Amino acid sequence: MLEDNNLPTHTGDADDDRGSPPLAHYPLEWIITHCRVQMELFHQGQPDDPRFCHELLRRAFEAHDPEASDEVFVLFAPPLRRWFLRHVEAALVDDLVQETFARLLEKSRQGTFHVSAYTLSQVRSFIHGCACQVVQEEQRRQSRTPVALPEPTARCWNDPGPSTEDLVEWRFRLADLMHRSEALLPHGPSAALKPQCPDGYGLDITELRSFRARMLVSLLRHRLPPDEWDLVNQRYLHGMKPRDIARQAGVEVGQVYTRLASLMRRLRADTTLKDLLSGDG
Repeated sequence: MLEDNNLPTHTGDADDDRGSPPLAHYPLEWIITHCRVQMELFHQGQPDDPRFCHELLRRAFEAHDPEASDEVFVLFAPPLRRWFLRHVEAALVDDLVQETFARLLEKSRQGTFHVSAYTLSQVRSFIHGCACQVVQEEQRRQSRTPVALPEPTARCWNDPGPSTEDLVEWRFRLADLMHRSEALLPHGPSAALKPQCPDGYGLDITELRSFRARMLVSLLRHRLPPDEWDLVNQRYLHGMKPRDIARQAGVEVGQVYTRLASLMRRLRADTTLKDLLSGDG
């Protein structure tokens, strides 16, 4: 077992630490522990040793270790979320964080992101640069008139799915529910109240959210091809982690992140789904 007293001394170059095993030989849990310590020192403005985070990033982006990828997400996603919240709608934040990590993976594959060549400050700046690109592209998308996705030419399920009349009725009912919730809840749709509507039936924000969720699920189920529906179902309805989806499908976790990011970009551009994928209701 590798003990902390075998910890490589900081010389600025891992190859200069003779007598210590390379960091690639250390258990992931050990690397994660020391990476967190060094990240904390970095955030406090104290001297840090970036090699542990380099090794974690190497395992995530170059060795495609799903557990290392999860830890990188844990370390870097929170500040990304806070930054995105200042620039885009809250409903888009998680998707854009996911898109940023997909970009990092792609840049690593292209050889433009060499983790061992950067200080922690430079790593953070590189990630921030990817996030800026993602936001700029999202803002450009929102400035253009979105185009609806075409209806699929073949059905893969026994039931026919919602008809055009259903969609019109649902959209009017959803708009009515959202209007009622805005008008009747004194503190907005997030207030935990159950007002009585003029026609006598009860309405609360839970019903509104549940109805919108059911509508969205039905639309996705009948408009997405089976493989994309399975991905949405696993990630968003069953809450599976990307690494578990990857393990089940027998693919790299990076492919899951990339597919999710690409799918969400396309869905957000669909006029039918736009209102259902954003907003507070």
